Amino acid sequence: MTVKRSLAPHVRTETSVRTMMGDVVVALLFVLVIPTVYYGPRVLVLAGVTVGVCMLCELLFALITHMPLRATDFSSVVTGLLISLLMPPNIDLWVPVIAGMFAILVAKMPFGGTGRAPFNPAAAGFVFVSVCWPEKVFFYLDPLRLKGQLPLFGDCTGVLEGTSPAALLQRGLRPKSTVENILLGRFPGAMGTTLVLVLLACGLYLVIRRTANWDSAAVYLAVCAAWAAVSPRIVGTRRESVFFELTSGALVFCAVFLVTEPSTSPRTRTGRCLYGLLAALVTMAMRSFGSYEEGGCFAILLVNSLTPALDRAAWRLTHQITMQNARKIFHRFRQRGGKLHEA
Repeated sequence: MTVKRSLAPHVRTETSVRTMMGDVVVALLFVLVIPTVYYGPRVLVLAGVTVGVCMLCELLFALITHMPLRATDFSSVVTGLLISLLMPPNIDLWVPVIAGMFAILVAKMPFGGTGRAPFNPAAAGFVFVSVCWPEKVFFYLDPLRLKGQLPLFGDCTGVLEGTSPAALLQRGLRPKSTVENILLGRFPGAMGTTLVLVLLACGLYLVIRRTANWDSAAVYLAVCAAWAAVSPRIVGTRRESVFFELTSGALVFCAVFLVTEPSTSPRTRTGRCLYGLLAALVTMAMRSFGSYEEGGCFAILLVNSLTPALDRAAWRLTHQITMQNARKIFHRFRQRGGKLHEA
């Protein structure tokens, strides 16, 4: 028997890659709608420029290195949209541009392009600018205090800022936003990560389209909720701790679009469950003890490095369970004189 090893993403044709990426693009464009209503067309400018930079960097790298150009797989569009949605709407335009350049030129193309990068390119680009310029990446506006729309290309320093719920939780304070405003995304935060109901709807769409696996995201959210219930960071009920923890920051966004990303996550279901478990533990540990208010992208990059080991561990675990069951059946067969009877 000949066993062939395939590279991720584990799909059979180029058309399936394009279809999967197209579904993610549709979901991300849907997420862009409400931030555009809240903050104006500046959101579309940020997204369009970031996507354009990602596509241009991939094109130039392919031409210089004579790599085959996969211009129709939409992967660079997905990377650009993810990076822009992880940014605040008032961010200087050059910050997501640098994040997109890092994602394509450092985290993706040197490893062979789509499906061959060991780390999620969008998460890598976001982490890079977060470490270099945290005062810009984590500087948010309060949409409830915003009067009018943001300028398309101008400076937004004069706009009223707001403290995000994730930053308040880091200080041990209870977020002041109402449940209605939180569910509708009317609170300070990255422009694509505050829309909890929209993100859950997009996740359901990707699962129905079989573009994303639900198991890793479900385990990720469940473990984060369990951590918040067991070790709350605010004074109040456990239900309030779980609600504010899950709805603050980019936790749901990471669960829907980054944890489920097929090319950097394990192939087996057991491996994906372990992947979601470890990503959740690292995320909550960084939120509770780290210096940044957000830890999702950092955790995903760390667990990306363990993906091959998780697949091997899952295969060994499944193999051992199968062998143990086979030994039990064989032992019963011998005890019954070589005849199997139903219980």
